[in-house]
Amino acid sequence: MTLRHLRIFVRVCQNQNVTQTAKDLHLSQPAVSQAIRELEEHYQVSLFDRISRKLYITTAGERLLTEALFLLDRFDQMNRTMKDWDAKGEIRIGSSVTIGSELMPTLVSELQNLHPHLSIYVHINSSDAIEEALINHQLDLALIEGTIHSPLLSYIDFFEDELGVYCAEDHPLCSYMEVTPDILRAEKLLLRDRKSGTREIVETVLQLEKHQIQPYWESTSTHALLHAAQKGLGVAILSKFMVAGYTHHTGLISLNMPQFPLKRPFRIVYFREKILHETLTDFIQLCHQLTNLPGSISSIEDSR
Repeated sequence: MTLRHLRIFVRVCQNQNVTQTAKDLHLSQPAVSQAIRELEEHYQVSLFDRISRKLYITTAGERLLTEALFLLDRFDQMNRTMKDWDAKGEIRIGSSVTIGSELMPTLVSELQNLHPHLSIYVHINSSDAIEEALINHQLDLALIEGTIHSPLLSYIDFFEDELGVYCAEDHPLCSYMEVTPDILRAEKLLLRDRKSGTREIVETVLQLEKHQIQPYWESTSTHALLHAAQKGLGVAILSKFMVAGYTHHTGLISLNMPQFPLKRPFRIVYFREKILHETLTDFIQLCHQLTNLPGSISSIEDSR
């Protein structure tokens, strides 16, 4: 069993097709089939079920895929590090939209100052997409808010964010001293997209699925939701940290919900067996020092 076998196996899993894999890797179709057969003979397991000329990965195949991705990532990382030794290599950092929009530019700037020759790749996407990229070893480390779902990932909390409830200053809810979940569920809700950590927390606390409530608006854009709330189209539930960065949104009121604190941690997430080399540990340290950085949480809150 060689790295070549593993690379072929991973690509077959991605394509679910031997012919396409052969084209991608510039190999013959029999060579790809033989590599899979040799892996199955080596481990004495079936890696794929073959049904109507289609491939379906087995439980054993899924286990091998997880290990193969990890080994190939470690090997590729070693190659990058050694080939770019003078340049100190590269790191791949991911982030959910909330953190990526406000924190990532400051963090990457500070890391680049510490390591001027370091190549830093940044990928910002929904929380579940970032988790998947970590599991598939497409990222070295990521920042995500809220719940981490995969047992393959480890995390470190570095900040606690709170969600706020916002509406136009002439909205009927502004006359309420307090707003309860029951009152809020009856309103037109302006929410982040379903794949975001923010949306997950709102749905859990408000029990939207139990009450079969659909949001009036869904968006990946905080700006779009705040603008809709500003126009009186509904009530937006968003990260207070994110909203602090949109100071041009006037005419909005933050509603009081004392029975209903919506808090969630910001987390540094990585594959559980990942070796955290110097640049990654430096980045983690920067996250912990975040409130002392220019343009960070403390300075944004101070300007409100």
